[in-house]
Amino acid sequence: MNLLHDFNNKPFIEAVQSFFKNLNVPVNEISTAPAKAIDIIGDNKCNEIIDEIFPFGIVTDDIFIEVENNITLKNINDYEGVLLFGILLNVKTPTRTQIADIVRVINRQFTRTPVVIIFKYDNKLAFANCERIQYVQQWREGEKVGKVSLLCDINIDKTHSGHLRILDLLSIEKIREYDRKNKVDTFNGLYKGWQNVFNTSILNEQFYKDYQQLSVKLIKYIYPNQEKDKLKAHQGALNLLNRMMFVYFIQKKKWLMNDKEFLFHFWQAYQTSNATKDTFHQFWLNKVFFKAFNGKAFNDPEIFKTLPEKYHLEILNFPYLNGGLFTKTDCDDFILSDELFDAIFEFLQGYIFTISEDTAEEINLEISPELLGKMYEGMINATDLDDVDAENGIVYTERPEINFMTRRSFVEVLHKKLPKTFSREFLYHFCFDKPSEKLELVKKYKVDVALLKEIILSITSLDPTCGSGSMLIGVIQLQVELIRTLDESIGNKHTPHDDFQLKKQIISECIYGVDIKEWAVRIAELRFWLYMIAEAEFTTEQLTKEPLLPNLDFKLRQGNSLLQEIGSKNFSLKTLFKGRKRNSGVTKKLNDFIKKKKLFITNQSESETTYKQLKEEELRVFRDFINELKIENIQQIATIRKGDGQFALFDSPNNENKSIFDNLILDIEKENEQLQQFLNVIKTTGRIPFSYDIDFMEIFVTKEDAGFDLIIGNPPYVRQEDILPADNALELERLLKEDNKAEKAKVSKEYKEKLSAKVYEAFPFLGTKAKTVIDGKNKTINIYSDKVPGRSDLYVYFQLLMPTLLNSKGTFCFIISNSWLDVEYGSFVQHFLLKHTQLYAVYDCNIRSFAAKVNTIIYFHSAVTNTNLTENQLKTFVPSGEKIKFIMNKADYTYTAYAPLLIEQEHCLENTFMPHYRIITKTNEELWDEGYDAETVSYQSNKWGGKYLRAPEIYFTLLQKGNNILLPIKQVADVRFGIKTGANDFFYIDEETVKKNEIESRFLIPIIKSPRECIQYLTSKSKTKWFLFKCDEPKNKIEGTNALKYILKGEKEGIHKKASCASRNLWYSVPSQRTPDFVFPLINNDSPKTIINDAKMFFDANLNCGYFTNKDIKPQSFQSTITMLSWELLGMKNLGEGAIKLNPTYTKDTLIFSLNKNLPILNRNIYSIYKELGFDKNHPIRLQEPYPLPDRKELDDLIFDELELSIEERKEVYWATAELVKERLDKAASR
Repeated sequence: MNLLHDFNNKPFIEAVQSFFKNLNVPVNEISTAPAKAIDIIGDNKCNEIIDEIFPFGIVTDDIFIEVENNITLKNINDYEGVLLFGILLNVKTPTRTQIADIVRVINRQFTRTPVVIIFKYDNKLAFANCERIQYVQQWREGEKVGKVSLLCDINIDKTHSGHLRILDLLSIEKIREYDRKNKVDTFNGLYKGWQNVFNTSILNEQFYKDYQQLSVKLIKYIYPNQEKDKLKAHQGALNLLNRMMFVYFIQKKKWLMNDKEFLFHFWQAYQTSNATKDTFHQFWLNKVFFKAFNGKAFNDPEIFKTLPEKYHLEILNFPYLNGGLFTKTDCDDFILSDELFDAIFEFLQGYIFTISEDTAEEINLEISPELLGKMYEGMINATDLDDVDAENGIVYTERPEINFMTRRSFVEVLHKKLPKTFSREFLYHFCFDKPSEKLELVKKYKVDVALLKEIILSITSLDPTCGSGSMLIGVIQLQVELIRTLDESIGNKHTPHDDFQLKKQIISECIYGVDIKEWAVRIAELRFWLYMIAEAEFTTEQLTKEPLLPNLDFKLRQGNSLLQEIGSKNFSLKTLFKGRKRNSGVTKKLNDFIKKKKLFITNQSESETTYKQLKEEELRVFRDFINELKIENIQQIATIRKGDGQFALFDSPNNENKSIFDNLILDIEKENEQLQQFLNVIKTTGRIPFSYDIDFMEIFVTKEDAGFDLIIGNPPYVRQEDILPADNALELERLLKEDNKAEKAKVSKEYKEKLSAKVYEAFPFLGTKAKTVIDGKNKTINIYSDKVPGRSDLYVYFQLLMPTLLNSKGTFCFIISNSWLDVEYGSFVQHFLLKHTQLYAVYDCNIRSFAAKVNTIIYFHSAVTNTNLTENQLKTFVPSGEKIKFIMNKADYTYTAYAPLLIEQEHCLENTFMPHYRIITKTNEELWDEGYDAETVSYQSNKWGGKYLRAPEIYFTLLQKGNNILLPIKQVADVRFGIKTGANDFFYIDEETVKKNEIESRFLIPIIKSPRECIQYLTSKSKTKWFLFKCDEPKNKIEGTNALKYILKGEKEGIHKKASCASRNLWYSVPSQRTPDFVFPLINNDSPKTIINDAKMFFDANLNCGYFTNKDIKPQSFQSTITMLSWELLGMKNLGEGAIKLNPTYTKDTLIFSLNKNLPILNRNIYSIYKELGFDKNHPIRLQEPYPLPDRKELDDLIFDELELSIEERKEVYWATAELVKERLDKAASR
């Protein structure tokens, strides 16, 4: 069925109605008569291009059950639904911005109903939707609309299959097909389905699926028949598809024979020609790619023999697309059949391509460079190959997050570069305001334009895990926007060509990216090129006479950001330069090379060198540099051996101090051996392996304050057990196979040890030790740790190592998993950040603008500080500095990227609770104190996420009202693990085993082994099923007992050789513990198992044992609902089945009612939290009134009364507790 057929032969409004009818969308008609634009949107500039406007219908819940209401524009606010408009425009070629502006204006008029619009202009249609935000942003009056999604230029007569594909997805049947949970029987169901189409997620998913299937088909054709190296086959297939997609993008600019579908028509011309079968690839396509796009078509006679005459002159005017993409490599030595090109063009013709990047305000329902980037980053952590389903470690950073991160980072960068020139209020407005507002700002403040331009164009930025380049494009876009504003403020309005040159300059001088995947870097290059030329216009002469694209190989590098090695040796010029005077000759050579490199990147036509020559010179300069260092070392050894007065310091040259110089000579000789090894590797491979200070010499070698101004990125999220060297894709593929689990674990362990060693090499102070007294014993402890915690995810190493690449005024910004805020290994990062950086802010939002498996936060901090402290200073050093803000926004990053809001947040110096955000402020010292454990004399951990970001607001009310009433458990009790036997099967004995072995009762202690046994709030010896075998006497004292026979039986089974048992004086003597006052499970699900140990039982380590240090505390205070609320914020989540881990270290801040009051004891069975609080878990918690069980209510009310909680605040405790439990369990169930 042709959805658009009626637009050719029916009046516009009838055709619109027919369109929705064909989608099976029921519509409650409003009116088919046109309205005046001024009556709908008032006096607005948009009216100029509107001919007629038809507010013809609305989709309501009633219409789904065939109940039609008498709805008019006058009473529209009495109804909820999706409004449908048709609009006729009086211009033939409206811009996307003009259409988007109309969509926004109309949506703002209807605050309760989203509006979907069909536009008609000439013989084309556009379909548009505007995202609606549920929250009322009080700081932006009336703002209820979000991103505009557009599907433009739909040709009514010759509708592109890509357009038909998207329109078809809007039908109710298709929505049900791709979202089986959505019945589409309400307007919300319909709108949800449309939103999935409008936000490009379905388009992206289908494109990704089709692309993968196609690429696998190509690789299997190439490998192993034409190419024996699987990696080359993979890269070659991707190169071909990248080149073809690049042409699909640029042909939109009509640079290729004035044809927006040149490549498909080129293929059709081949098919209708007399060309020999299966020659399209070699004699048609490759001629365009490797000759025409490199300005060499004129000297290739084969082109004029093979191609039809109509191409002979035209091909000479094809753009000169140098830069690397159309350079033939050894991965391109294969030929595809015509049958495969049929499949390729079927894929490409199934989608619409647009060269424009999406913005934070507008999304095109077409394949944009950004969408291409999303697809590649979805594949980026796979093995590069096709037969292993590797865990996906990349989460694509969406436009709102990128926009916020870049602008917020630039506030810090500019503030540091111009600390006294501009206020931070000015910088927030300058970085976040719209260009028109920015222009007024610059004029108002009479800005020194030349100075600010110079600073902005000097900002160097690095993304160490750049993927497809999205983050860096965000940085470039901001720099271009700022420079353009400054120029326009002094009357220099930019042309598209000016912007092209500006982008080229910024990329050449300011932007750097690294990724471990070669093909990811190639996609980043492609996106950079497309971004540069998207709006640019060139004459035919400009397109053909000089290279259009800069070579980005020196700016975007393939390499391992964490480990830079030459051979198996870790290498850094920074290390070699340490303690040396920089040789002026070497520095001059480096500077000369950097100048040549810069000229080559910006303007190849004026450069006197080629890419190949430049790479050879890079090799030569580096080789000379290493040789200079070797010579310097040899001279230093000669100087030491001569003496030159050195030995005069001592009484005799045979003095024992002579050994100092002998050791020094040995060290220098070892360094020269290492330098020679580097030279040998370079000679063998013919290239320099990636290293930051080699590849980006201009940043690290020739600058006094070496390093980048900004490091910004989204590091990969790879769990500790999957951390592997990713440099070699074939080896990675092999290790990920099921048969190689043991080897994978070994390689992973060795690699993590290397990464940890790299961190400690970068920051030697991390190895500092201190002597102290613990439990009355002298001990030597690590101030930090002896290594990076082994359970750390991969991103932790990026958090620790990447700050070393900042200059002294640099700014660091990552969007990253929020796990490190709460888990045990995160304490190492917290310790580092508190003591050695100024952490500015941690941002979270409870509305996610993208669907990711990982919950993320954004954080900012300064360059690394306090690295030169003495050992004694490190032992006693307590961090200080500016207050750190933990900011939870209640709107996504599109709406928090607003200068007045950010300025307001900046001025919050105390905890602040607003309808649209919440800020918890903490000093470095406060955070340090909360995480410091006096018993172990070390920083342990602090639940930054649970306590400061995710905690419901009632938690802070409890803290405020509970001052000196609610205390952290660590102040009133000592909580420890239960008994750890080291061999549970031996030490835990049931009644049957006792009878069988006739073990004497004096060796048996009743014990609770599992939380499952704890079904009541009070313990009972009569209900225990288990005994602990406990013998503290030597064997000769228990001769003749059955206990001894049991011990000997255990030895026969090798129990005594187990590590924990073997470490004891008597292996069978389990360390003694006191009976605790209360216990709670180590792993909990949904029950408030706060158990009073009334029966004086012992417990296994599956339960935590609490011993009150303040005997005035009533054990039943621990049974309050407030305890369960605390657990949800402090425990470690994401365990199997949604369980939560309540390690004693995690739960030390559990809130306990501390007053000596007569509290009732819960003496009954324990139920789920839902039953305890009176909720039905199958319905939204907050829509229910809490009805706690009577005894729980009595206990809670006595505590609530002391806290003076209002009725609403009491309900909030119950709602918040149940919601946190439900959210945790529901998340696990949805995996």
